[in-house]
Amino acid sequence: MNINYLSPLSDLEDELKPLFSNEYMLTFFKKFCDAIQTRMWRLRKAKNARYSAGDFLRVFFYSEITGRSI
Repeated sequence: MNINYLSPLSDLEDELKPLFSNEYMLTFFKKFCDAIQTRMWRLRKAKNARYSAGDFLRVFFYSEITGRSI
């Protein structure tokens, strides 16, 4: 008796491949960075006034890479 396995991953692979293209990932990364900058600086402006938004992003991503949330 032959069992035919359905392979949903092969079907999903064709659909997901464009999502992981460089252009899509860079667009997502830019929107993500913009959202973090605007939200964090709006909520904590007084506390973070001496830091630039770019410095905050560097610290944020470094802390995420090392596994420590800020």
